[in-house]
Amino acid sequence: MKRKLCVFLAAFLVGFAALPGAVSRAAEGPRLVVDFVPAMDGGTRVTGHVLSGDAAGGFDGWRVTMALQVTRGGTVWGPKPTTAAPSVTLDAYGSFDCLFVSGGEDIRAAVLYVYLIPASFTPNGDGARTEAAALDKVTVYREAGRPNEIVYSKGAPPSAAAPPAQKHPAQTAKLSLCFSPYVNGQSPDLGSALPEAQIRAQLSALRPYADTIRLFSASGALAKVYPIAKEYGFRVIAGCWLDKGAPETWSGELDALVATVNAGLADMAVVGSENLYRGEMTAAQLAAYIREVKSRLNDPSIPVTTSDTAQAWLDNPELAAACDAVLMTVYPFFEGVAIDGAAARLADAYDRVKAIAQGKPCLISETGWPSGGSPEKAAEPGMENAKTYFEDVYAWARAQDVEVMFFSHIDEAWKIEGAASDVGRNWGHFRDDGVLKGAYEAAYRRIAGQSPDETPSSWAVPELNKAVSQGLVPGYLRQGYQRPITREEMADLLAPLAAQLSPQFLAARGPAFDDTDNLNVTRLRALGAIDGVGGNLFDPHRAITREEAAKLLRSAALALGLADTSGTLTYDDRDSIADWARAGVAYVTAGGVMLGTGNNRFSPRDTYTREQAILTMVRLSEAADRD
Repeated sequence: MKRKLCVFLAAFLVGFAALPGAVSRAAEGPRLVVDFVPAMDGGTRVTGHVLSGDAAGGFDGWRVTMALQVTRGGTVWGPKPTTAAPSVTLDAYGSFDCLFVSGGEDIRAAVLYVYLIPASFTPNGDGARTEAAALDKVTVYREAGRPNEIVYSKGAPPSAAAPPAQKHPAQTAKLSLCFSPYVNGQSPDLGSALPEAQIRAQLSALRPYADTIRLFSASGALAKVYPIAKEYGFRVIAGCWLDKGAPETWSGELDALVATVNAGLADMAVVGSENLYRGEMTAAQLAAYIREVKSRLNDPSIPVTTSDTAQAWLDNPELAAACDAVLMTVYPFFEGVAIDGAAARLADAYDRVKAIAQGKPCLISETGWPSGGSPEKAAEPGMENAKTYFEDVYAWARAQDVEVMFFSHIDEAWKIEGAASDVGRNWGHFRDDGVLKGAYEAAYRRIAGQSPDETPSSWAVPELNKAVSQGLVPGYLRQGYQRPITREEMADLLAPLAAQLSPQFLAARGPAFDDTDNLNVTRLRALGAIDGVGGNLFDPHRAITREEAAKLLRSAALALGLADTSGTLTYDDRDSIADWARAGVAYVTAGGVMLGTGNNRFSPRDTYTREQAILTMVRLSEAADRD
């Protein structure tokens, strides 16, 4: 296929003045597992899960709550984030996602306390009381520049050694890109040097858009990339290239990978790339190398895995046992799939591999579409198709909370691939001179324009939690909760629900508006779920009003097959509702999809916030269940 040398609910958990001592409990009973804790200043959420269900076989009987100390031995602060939301629910799989930063210096907390408590218990600032009620407790010690230390009160459970390898879309909506910096006649085959200024220029260009880069080797010239990438704040996925033609280099490659991770310069270790696909070793041999690397790492929480084709994983499912995550490469282009079915092919491959992944996190480690070169059967290269594939897959990834590493960040002339050997140089999102290709500009601008986290209103938290746990909220909308939501963002928010309710959604194509190429807008328009403002315009960046939202929600509900149940408008300000919006307001009011603003008013011209819009998705989903 290719040879490439280089390249989470905004849930609000409460704490309380927790005591640093261990919970006194027998080893039996539920076990609390922390999967992800951000480094100091590196994020706002803790995620994890609970081992074994309650007496009813589910997780409804338990909740999770937190507390923190900004300095070790200092005051314990809680509840977190507010007394109005003293704990967070577990989803159907026993997972939780906890926002512990609610202001002040919380983001610099040196100690985090995470508690599993009965659902009937309401934590407060009484640490001893909460400590006594807790079923399990995990303490996390953080220090800038050092790996987090996670201490389990019952001893580390088997699954705690390797936290999920995914980044959490609740924290970022940015990109993951395969990174290979060779330009202007440079090539790893020639042993070309990579000037530091060149690496810095390329990483600087990526910073507004990407938060993760994947490299395919940790040795040679590419070793320069790692410290610079960390300096710039990237999450880095490190690789080593095990070349069948040069097995004498394998030891050095493995050593370089281990040294890079142990130096704190990488967040995941990937042993080899497509070695099974190329028939260069057996799954047993590859598993042995993976275990060797894992045994040599100073930090056992760093995930270790390999990357191979979806088919290679399906042919060798036992390999997942040796890995902390399953990384699959999926290239519908090289399968000769026409662009209209390419994203669906990727989604199908992902679902099939996930089914045999032994519960391990699954990531797409490479995919993309060339902007030039010769076709592969029905797969046509070109800028328009490259743009379509990127936006289709990016929309799918956001809706499904799947990390996708797009190949590749820049065009590289040294790569020779494809039936006519001419597509290898055309996979970049950027040209070899560092200029972003025009087809990607609109999508990249949207990615770069995300707002910082904002705390949601306390009354919204329970339904926000439910929306995220049901997969109804794209990652980039899990922030800025009290900001007005735009018309385009409303379309992005409707997309996950539409994908769940309509099998035609992902394949839907309709005429594009003149002022937006957002794929979700186009899909919803094709289904009759959304319309414009006149003159083939959508006005994507304007904040949507409450009456516009009501009209849109009714249109979407009918297009997705929900019953049209309307009632009588009894709001005191009903006469100020536009004629074109009255049916929509009647629909959302009768079904409880949208509520009034108080004092029997609907306030039709007021803007609608992100948190209000998210809550409507839960209520529409519940309406669909009733139907």
